[in-house]
Amino acid sequence: MTYFPYINYVRESDAPGTAVRLTDSLNTRMMEALARHLNFSYEVREPEDGLWGLETPGGNWTGIVGTLQHEKADFSMDLTITLQRKAVVDFCRAYIGEDMSILSLKPTPLPEYLALFRPFEGIVWVAVVAGTFVWGAVLWVLLMVKHDVTERHRVSLASSLFYGWGLLLEDQPYHPPVSIAGQVEEKQNSNSDYHAVKAHMQTMATDVGIKRVLDGGFSYMRNYYATKILIETFSTKEKGDNPFHIGTTRYPMFAGNSWAFR
Repeated sequence: MTYFPYINYVRESDAPGTAVRLTDSLNTRMMEALARHLNFSYEVREPEDGLWGLETPGGNWTGIVGTLQHEKADFSMDLTITLQRKAVVDFCRAYIGEDMSILSLKPTPLPEYLALFRPFEGIVWVAVVAGTFVWGAVLWVLLMVKHDVTERHRVSLASSLFYGWGLLLEDQPYHPPVSIAGQVEEKQNSNSDYHAVKAHMQTMATDVGIKRVLDGGFSYMRNYYATKILIETFSTKEKGDNPFHIGTTRYPMFAGNSWAFR
């Protein structure tokens, strides 16, 4: 099965199980080196049903695993190792250990008119405005008490309120504070996001997934290195810019990929 950049090929026809001609890729170079070293010839074909391999209720397998199970081929290149597959075929040592990552669009710059308001949600802004007015009023009361004691110049309520806003906008914090309440809220949000993602998750071809990411409002999960090379090869401009962001968090889901033998 074609899996750029690990195995790439050109199909000889559109018939199921067609023979293919390998083009340059990691598996192609491995195959050519082994064929020279061990002196054998080979023919490469796609699985007849175009699948990697899933177990059926009767104990038979589809795809590549089924092809090996029924001895229609001697071995396969680039197949993900799972415990269920290991019961049917033999795997060599894993040579690809690749975690999953999430592909999304880079955030676009906010409109200038939202620059002041966007950092906070509405309820936070209400609390900030109310709190600033309250503390400005409290400051005015304290200054009035101080005036009665010291007999200095009185400060108007408006000046006190403007002073409060001046202090609020004078110097912004560079890092958001970390609090236990914030950590608990983040965990709850994460759980709800997990259930929302799980309910709407679907499988699709890579080109379809990347196109939907470009359309916006969509994220695509795939193997990290394969995604990175696909983006660098097909979606990066001359200056090195592309509209995608690959998440820094990686999710280990598989034991790795290797060659499978009947």
